[in-house]
Amino acid sequence: MPTDFVVDDESDVDNSKDDESDDEVECITLVQSSNAWTAFRNELAQNLFNTWRAMSSHLETIANAMSSTQNREIEVVEQKKRLLSEIASLSGMTKAEAIRATCLFTSNPSQMDVFFPSHDDDWKKEVIFDLIHRNDP
Repeated sequence: MPTDFVVDDESDVDNSKDDESDDEVECITLVQSSNAWTAFRNELAQNLFNTWRAMSSHLETIANAMSSTQNREIEVVEQKKRLLSEIASLSGMTKAEAIRATCLFTSNPSQMDVFFPSHDDDWKKEVIFDLIHRNDP
C-alpha cells in the first residue's frame, strides 16, 4: 500500500547557519510517513468518488428521461401521419381541410379517441367539418 510522506525539515538542520545568510536554500533532510495525511487523502478521494457516482446517477436519469421524451415525440409524429392519411383519404376532403383537421385533432387528443373507432366515413367527414368550422375565426 502506498504511503504518503510528510517533510520534517527542522530536525537535522543546523540553525547556526541562519545567522550567516538568508539566501541559502534549505534542503529536505528527513521524510516521514503520516497517518493523518493518509486519512485526509482517503476521505477526500471517497468524497470525490461519491460526488461522481451521484452525478453519474443523475445524468443517467436525465438521459433516460430524454430518451423517453424522444420516443414519445416519435409516436406523436407517427400518430399525426396516420391521422392525416386517414382524413385525407375521405372523399371530398381537400388537403387544406385535412391538414387543419389534423392540427385541431392533435391539439385535443380526446377528440381522436372518438374519431378513429368510427367506420362511417360520412360521420367522420361531418365531425371534421364541424371541428373545422367551429374553430373558424
